[in-house]
This record gives sequence, structure tokens and C-alpha cells, in this order.
Amino acid sequence: MSMTYTDWRDYAVEMVEGGMIDSEAMLTAALKYMSMDDVKDMLTINEFMPEDGDFDDYNYVGSPMHY
Repeated sequence: MSMTYTDWRDYAVEMVEGGMIDSEAMLTAALKYMSMDDVKDMLTINEFMPEDGDFDDYNYVGSPMHY
């Protein structure tokens, strides 16, 4: 049976929901594929960014907490 997808995002979600791939593995693959700007936009659009713009509490490369 042949499947035709017009939105590969739906297929990725179906893979996770169907148990074909672990959600953490899919998230990791997506984030590694995306550019830094893409990830920042995704976090901003979904309101996952800190409201105060303070990133000191986050362990990102270059932060004081990273070292």
C-alpha cells in the first residue's frame, strides 16, 4: 500500500503517535536539523521563551552555568 503525504510533519507525528519512533528521538532529530534561528522562532511563537528575556537560568553554551 502506497502512502502519499502532502505534509511530512503529519507523518512525523504519526510515527511518534504510532510508537514507530520515540518522541525524544524525534525531537532531538528535529532540533539538530533546524537552524538556531528556526529554534528561536519556534520557541518564541509557542511562547516557550522566558518572558523577561533573562537567559541566565538556562544552561546554554556560553552561559555562566554551562561551565
